[in-house]
Amino acid sequence: MLVKGFSLVEVLVAMALVATCAAGLADLFVLSSRVTSASRVETVETMAALGKMAELRSLTWAYDAGGTGAPVSDPGLSISPASSLAVSADGFADYLDAGGAVIGHGIRPPAQGVYLRRWSIQPLPNDGSALVLQVVATRVTLPQSRDVHLISILARTSQ
Repeated sequence: MLVKGFSLVEVLVAMALVATCAAGLADLFVLSSRVTSASRVETVETMAALGKMAELRSLTWAYDAGGTGAPVSDPGLSISPASSLAVSADGFADYLDAGGAVIGHGIRPPAQGVYLRRWSIQPLPNDGSALVLQVVATRVTLPQSRDVHLISILARTSQ
């Protein structure tokens, strides 16, 4: 059945145009889904790295205010192995689930681990009163990609 007032060729051209647009929209939908998924992954990685950096920066790294001036530091700011950003080390790596909640620590990821977070704590060269803090966050399946890498310097302060 032809649409009144249109030739068969015009109807076929219109149908071809609709089919082409529908195919283009399907490709756009697939691309949009991929971008949304990648954005979610990057958001969780960024929040995970920011959370660990905030935790490290909140630990005590100070001089005793009681008059001795002796350095006071939290055990959580122990110097890490030099390779702790590249290889998971006890005390310097943890694993998170798909929502970003910590579900394990150490060298081996738990079965439900989706994200890997590693950190490094090193003295600032030529300055014993400051630390270089680094945190990387990535997917467990891509540990060398370092999707998020944060760096900060923590200077000793008086308590």
